[in-house]
Amino acid sequence: MFEPDYTPVASRLASLAEADPGREVCGFVTVDPGGILGLVPVRNVAGEGDGVPGIAGDARRAYLAEPAAQLALSRRLRVEGGRIAAVYHSHVDGAAVLSDVDVEQALCDGVPLLPGVDQVVVGTRTGKVTEIRVFRWEEGRFRCGPDSAPRRAARTESEIATRPSRRILPPLPVYCAFAVG
Repeated sequence: MFEPDYTPVASRLASLAEADPGREVCGFVTVDPGGILGLVPVRNVAGEGDGVPGIAGDARRAYLAEPAAQLALSRRLRVEGGRIAAVYHSHVDGAAVLSDVDVEQALCDGVPLLPGVDQVVVGTRTGKVTEIRVFRWEEGRFRCGPDSAPRRAARTESEIATRPSRRILPPLPVYCAFAVG
């Protein structure tokens, strides 16, 4: 299976989150048949219209990727080739961790709605990205690497690799978190 390295899109993810610091930004990371990653930003429609049952009505605290855009992307990928590698969203003034609501929205009857698709969360503080983490569905839950507790973001690859861990989850490769800026 293709194991994406999201580092090439980290700067763009950070730019998107910082460009709209008052709401959760969201979208998809795609991979083309040649293995090249791309970003497809999608409008966060949380709180628009009559709302969606079970989705918070505040785009500052929740996200709902515009369904029509997701459908169009799926159709495009079916024709052109490629696939969705990850769903991404930011947390306004929050850590790059999956919230209970994030997990609930990503699952249906206890299994991912998008099998094989990672969840990328961009954490921000005062409008600046502090960290980006990748969560992968393994052994019946979304897991991040060994340092999954929300704490100060690591700033260097060395910090990410060597920072002490509370071992909330079993160790995984350092795909979990990577330095920003």
